[in-house]
Amino acid sequence: NLGFLGYTTAEHVIQTAFLLGDLAPRVAIYYVGWNDVRVSHLPRLAADYSDFHALSLPSVLRVSSEVIRGSRHLAFPTLVLSALRQAGALDVYPDAPPTPAGPPKAGVDPRALALYERNLRSLVALCREKGITPVLAPQVYNPAALTSDKVNPWSPMVRDRDLPAIADAYNLKLADVAREEHVSFAGSLLEPGWQPIDFQDAVHFTPRGAERLAGLLE
Repeated sequence: NLGFLGYTTAEHVIQTAFLLGDLAPRVAIYYVGWNDVRVSHLPRLAADYSDFHALSLPSVLRVSSEVIRGSRHLAFPTLVLSALRQAGALDVYPDAPPTPAGPPKAGVDPRALALYERNLRSLVALCREKGITPVLAPQVYNPAALTSDKVNPWSPMVRDRDLPAIADAYNLKLADVAREEHVSFAGSLLEPGWQPIDFQDAVHFTPRGAERLAGLLE
């Protein structure tokens, strides 16, 4: 499991280019979309997300580079530091990036969506180069948690109630890329049946939701 808090397709391109060759999996499942949505409508969005998203990762992860370098398993520092943070034992956080100025916007950001598509095609190409079969899995979310006019700092230019439409557009783009690149699309994840009880918040699963996700991916 190479999942990591806050990672977008930009980080997955790096993982795929530099890590998957040694791991040599037969199949790589990319469950992506939500973290890419966060850069929607950012002014002067950098092509590599470095002007906002990359700056926010240390404060999101609450993790130092020394800890990351000291662990051989990517999930390990996340689990340990999450436990320390919740226990109040970790209290030194790097500065978060400045909040972008301007009112929130609705609708899809064409530049952000185009960068997402570029990254998806890069992932497919990298997998093919390494003899790995990619599976593109759309992001599911909890609509009941996304009805307010509030703006979450995680996606600072989009109101909560506008996030579902953007996420749906990203899922459609994922399906388009899978069809055009002739790779598998895990469309079963979009089947009806998801309930608020399957989520801890807008996107993170409860044990019940994680079990359903795994069953649909089998």
